[in-house]
Amino acid sequence: MQKVKNDIVTKMKVAAGYLFLLAALFFSLLFIYNEMQSLVASDTEESSKTDSLLLLLRKKDNNTIAMLQELSNANSSLLSTQDLERIISEQDRDINRQRVQHRVITKRDSVIRPVKKKGFFKRLAEAFVPSKDTAVVLNTSLEFRTDTVLQPYNAADSLHQKIRRISQIKQKARKAQAANNSLLQQTDSILSMRIDSLIKGLEKEVSERSLQQAQLGREVRQRSIQTIGFIALGAVLLSVIFLTLIWRDITRSNRYRKELEKANKRAGELLEAREKMMLTITHDFKAPLGSIMGYTDLLARLVADDRQAFYLENMKSSSEHLLKLVTDLLDFHRLDLNKTEVNNITFNPAHLFDEIKVSFTPLARAKQLQLICETDPALNGYFKGDPLRIRQIANNLLSNAVKFTASGSVTLHTDYHDGCLHLTVTDTGKGMEEADKQRIFQEFTRLPDAQGEEGFGLGLSIVHKLVHLLKGNIEVESQPGQGSSFRVTLPLPTVDKGDKEDALSEGPREPQ
Repeated sequence: MQKVKNDIVTKMKVAAGYLFLLAALFFSLLFIYNEMQSLVASDTEESSKTDSLLLLLRKKDNNTIAMLQELSNANSSLLSTQDLERIISEQDRDINRQRVQHRVITKRDSVIRPVKKKGFFKRLAEAFVPSKDTAVVLNTSLEFRTDTVLQPYNAADSLHQKIRRISQIKQKARKAQAANNSLLQQTDSILSMRIDSLIKGLEKEVSERSLQQAQLGREVRQRSIQTIGFIALGAVLLSVIFLTLIWRDITRSNRYRKELEKANKRAGELLEAREKMMLTITHDFKAPLGSIMGYTDLLARLVADDRQAFYLENMKSSSEHLLKLVTDLLDFHRLDLNKTEVNNITFNPAHLFDEIKVSFTPLARAKQLQLICETDPALNGYFKGDPLRIRQIANNLLSNAVKFTASGSVTLHTDYHDGCLHLTVTDTGKGMEEADKQRIFQEFTRLPDAQGEEGFGLGLSIVHKLVHLLKGNIEVESQPGQGSSFRVTLPLPTVDKGDKEDALSEGPREPQ
């Protein structure tokens, strides 16, 4: 258990070390990321200013292109030599051209025609619809006349008017062009001033920013180096600490393992010594006790004096008690080493419990206790089981019940159902606390109320081991001052009545 606990502690330490290292690595990466973000932010600000300068330069280029276009338009609007020559040639053609005057004369003659006389009905009809005939006829004649005499023409005035009109147009164009040029020059001047100011500020800021950037870069590198150095130092220290702890745990584990090996070896030696002691007890105590008890029985037949008979009875009782203690030790030793085997034979449980009642009646009568034995009639038949182990269980339970009951009764109740034997021993003795119910089945354990009574504290421990050996279970119910009840359940299959050759008449054989 201690080794498992040490392994768990070691694993927790290693896990904690790795967690610390991961946390340090995470914070260092976060720190370096923040530093890089600050550098990127400064670069972004410079980029925005450079973009502003480029935008102004584009505006200036566009304005210059517009000025050049306006100048080109102005040059094209000026009165060139070719224009003057073209105007003069047109004027010469006008001078040499003859001026001819065309006239149209219209003549009209009127002729009156005589009107014919009309009848009454025709005149009446014309009263409603006038007649289209008229008595007046107009004769019209056209006469064309052409005068070839040249009309007077002033060439100087005409040329002067054209030149003046063209000059006015050109003058208006120059004024508009001058206004546009002035506006473009003002815009260009403003843009130039802004560009110069921005360039100067940018140069100054770039210079300062370069110095700051260099300083910031040095600080970032220095902080990063310091941080990485601290992390590396912390990692080394943590590694040293955890290596020390792990080395100490491994050393301690090896020491515990060696101590455990020594303890196991010592326990093995003690178990071997105990086994030798048990064998010695079996040989050196059991045989002499049997001899003493036999001679006591022989002397009891020859002695007639009551006092001598009393002495012999006490000797026999002490020998039986000592033999029981030796037997309990041997049984516990066999059960503890798993050397006890189950010997299933055919027997009659009702006869077995009758024999048990007969053997405990004198002991109960000696303490003035009422011994009650209630046997289920269903048990009066043939069953397959180990009667010797069942007798040991019943004997130990009844022995404890009689021993710790000062007055009242002890009841042995048995019944059979569901293929199981149910054996219950109830007494009216001292009882026990709830916490003591788990302790009573431990070897060499005696409750406070049992002090002064005979025994080693092995009876219930042997019962518990025997019950589990027979694949059963045991339950305890007890109240202080109200007695105790032990209920044992054991599987007990039935057999045919024809198997009487294996019946109890042959007697149970104790395993060697």
